[in-house]
Amino acid sequence: MTTRTASLYLFIFIGTIYLLTAGGHYGGDGFWNYLTARSLVLNGDFVVSDQDFSIPEMQRQYQSIASSNRTYSKYGLGLSLAELPFFAMGHILSKFTSKLPADYLTMFTTSLTNVFICSLWCLGFFRIALRLGYQHRTVWWLTLFFALGSMVFPYSGYGFSEPLVGIALLGATGGCFYFTKNELIWALVVVSICMGLAILTKLYIVITLPIFLFYILPTFKTQSDKRLSAIAILAPLAFFLFVILFHNHVRYNNIFQTGYHLDTLSQQGGYFAFWPTQIITALYGLLFSTGRGLIFFLPLVCLFPFAYRHFKVSHPKEAQLFLSLIIIHLIFFMFMIDWHAGSSWGPRYLLPIVPYFILPIGSLIESATKKRVLAFGIVGIITQLPGALTNPHLFVRFAQDKKIGDLIFS
Repeated sequence: MTTRTASLYLFIFIGTIYLLTAGGHYGGDGFWNYLTARSLVLNGDFVVSDQDFSIPEMQRQYQSIASSNRTYSKYGLGLSLAELPFFAMGHILSKFTSKLPADYLTMFTTSLTNVFICSLWCLGFFRIALRLGYQHRTVWWLTLFFALGSMVFPYSGYGFSEPLVGIALLGATGGCFYFTKNELIWALVVVSICMGLAILTKLYIVITLPIFLFYILPTFKTQSDKRLSAIAILAPLAFFLFVILFHNHVRYNNIFQTGYHLDTLSQQGGYFAFWPTQIITALYGLLFSTGRGLIFFLPLVCLFPFAYRHFKVSHPKEAQLFLSLIIIHLIFFMFMIDWHAGSSWGPRYLLPIVPYFILPIGSLIESATKKRVLAFGIVGIITQLPGALTNPHLFVRFAQDKKIGDLIFS
């Protein structure tokens, strides 16, 4: 079987599972992004609350947004742009089903955006695992664990933007691999576009840009036409920067205001705290707490320290890249007051770096510890089933309302 054929079968298989387990609607952050995509298609602007909303079951949430004195969504534009073709598909279909309110169809088709993104993310993971030189059987096991044994599985049915950030980071990683091996200019363009898309979606991703630049720097220095290589990197980034500044200007008449300045946390002193108790609480919560700890929502991460030692020997530059991306995320979010990401499944903010925990574990699958790795992977698949087959937000809200386990959920 050729790699192209295997990739197609993988995309169809994973996509079908994600489609069958998708919720079919959005709430929370995803609802804001949906309303932005809706406004772009129907009105050509970013206003989220100037039209009637025809889903009775979500009227309460829509009225909450409409009465919040917010004309625009505070979230990055990336996911809303990715949702445009999916919303447009539902909008076209609604013309042939006049008895069904249009928002039912457009909400359903738009909710499939992350099904597509996560399926494509798994495909990218598969291709990068192959490029790392693992045996085909190892690549298939790794991809299965990434697709179904990690938080990617439940988040394929939610409306959060982390999957888009994750696939963009992985795309940048793949572009870096191609450039350092083949010294192709187009690979630099891919890196720049992927990083620009990630930053457009989540602005904090800009902190990872030096890590990728440092990785490609030795190869960049050997280029005969450094000016062309620099343009390949800077031009797409400049375009995405312009889009971000334009988006800010249209919404708030200030290119440096994103919308987060209107949040309660921002008005009470900011999103970040640098006290030791904040750092300890956040790190413990992100890695070890039963409500958000990565070791519970990605059991394979327990093997990462052992796998990394082997992976560093066989792939020293890639190991440094992966570890740097992991560390920079942990450092950023350990200072963040909202590190728990509200009502979500596991440590949502760490979702984009899940591939970098799993890829090195291939070195253990190809060693004597294969059975142990498979056991952790299967436990991971079982762990994701409640998040993929039910709506965990309802349970989290119930626990918060009843003050069950305050130390877990707050």
